[in-house]
Amino acid sequence: MATPIDYSAEFSVDSKRLHDVLTSQAYWTDRINEVGGEGSTLAFGPDPDGEPVEEGWFSVRSSHIIPADELPPMIAKIRSGDLVIERSEHWSPLKDGNAVGWYTVSVPGTPARVRGEGKLTSTGGGSAVSYTGEVKVSIPFLGAKIESNLSGQVVELLDKERDFTTAWLAEH
Repeated sequence: MATPIDYSAEFSVDSKRLHDVLTSQAYWTDRINEVGGEGSTLAFGPDPDGEPVEEGWFSVRSSHIIPADELPPMIAKIRSGDLVIERSEHWSPLKDGNAVGWYTVSVPGTPARVRGEGKLTSTGGGSAVSYTGEVKVSIPFLGAKIESNLSGQVVELLDKERDFTTAWLAEH
C-alpha cells in the first residue's frame, strides 16, 4: 500500500513564463541555494544510472540533507544520522501552453521511494503546476505511518518551493 500525493500551485504568470523558469539552470541554482539547505547538491541532465529521459526534456537532480536533530521522532527512532534525500525532476517541452513531467524522490539506504507525475497548465489568470504520485515505504508494520509522515514533508517542501518560485518570478 502506498500513500498518495496530490499537490497543485497556481502562479500569476502565463505557462510559457513558468515553463521557462522551471527549465532554467539559474532558477534551479537559486532554488537549491535558498530551499535546499547546507550540503545540498545540484546537477543538470538525466541520471546516467536512472530511468531514461526523452530527448529534448529538461532534467535536474538534487540532493538535500536533513540533519539528524531535525528529523521527525518516528524517523529518528529507526534511522540514525543525517538523512540524505535525492530528487530528480524532468519536464517536457511546452506544447500548446502545457507541459508534462515526472519526478522521483529517494532516500539512499532505505526502502523509501516517491514517484509521480507533474503537469504544467494554462489557467484563466496564469498557470498552474500539479504533482501527483505515491510515497512507498516497504517496512512491515511501520511503512504506512512513515509514508504519511514523508508525504507531509514532501507537501511542506513543495509549499516552500512554491513560495520561492513566486518570489523568484517577481524578482526576475
